[in-house]
Amino acid sequence: QQGCQFALLIDGSPSCGSQMIYDGSFNGQKHTGEGVTAALLRQHGLDVFAHTEIEQLAKHLPHPAT
Repeated sequence: QQGCQFALLIDGSPSCGSQMIYDGSFNGQKHTGEGVTAALLRQHGLDVFAHTEIEQLAKHLPHPAT
């Protein structure tokens, strides 16, 4: 509804992880996967980027004319 095309989320979270998520053992271990929010956003057509991918996200943003 708002015209969003991209989401920038903190990787690791069971909800927001877009590449890695914690394994639930509470010892800091992560494994490859995506959280429920990241998956839902992707299902609805948004490109999801991890906080470590800000430069890649910036390449997708429109730049004002100089």
